[in-house]
Amino acid sequence: MSSRSPSLNKSNKRPFILYKSTLGTKKWDVYIPTGNGRLKKVSYGAAGMSDYTKHHDKERRERYRSRHASDHIDDPYKPGFWSWWHLWGNTTDSKKAFQDAVKKAKRFL
Repeated sequence: MSSRSPSLNKSNKRPFILYKSTLGTKKWDVYIPTGNGRLKKVSYGAAGMSDYTKHHDKERRERYRSRHASDHIDDPYKPGFWSWWHLWGNTTDSKKAFQDAVKKAKRFL
């Protein structure tokens, strides 16, 4: 298996689609288009751990966000961005939170 990122044309992976992570330690994979026509995989979310989309506890969300405010939350190529906006976003609906994160990511690219 190649360590290179999949090409947009030749891969069965599509950009900004949420996939269950291929890594046992992570929850999700998302593929982000790079400027050269390739995709970068970003794996995020600790497998087995709870998040705002699961527990719906606003106090826990605020504590998470205060601890992780400097975790590259403005860089869609970093796991911190996706954890912040998808798993600990403004809604407990995981699907809506992911859609909101994608909209935000597209503004940065």
